[in-house]
Amino acid sequence: MQNRFVIIAFYKFARLDDYIQLREVLLAVCKERGILGTILLASEGISAPIPGSRHVIQAFIQNLPYHPGLAGFEDQKL
Repeated sequence: MQNRFVIIAFYKFARLDDYIQLREVLLAVCKERGILGTILLASEGISAPIPGSRHVIQAFIQNLPYHPGLAGFEDQKL
């Protein structure tokens, strides 16, 4: 059951002054991993419902903390 399809929804209020550059990084990651969905980014945070396999979504979540404003997502379990 490890590759079961899941949908996660999350948001975090955080200062993202570089959200335009962050958009490019997240878009590349999503395209590379085949992640579909909508990620809303603004200078005050992130909000996203994202569907995919458990493995792909977990890897996506674990890679968010590279940005200081997004730390804390990596501890979430699906």
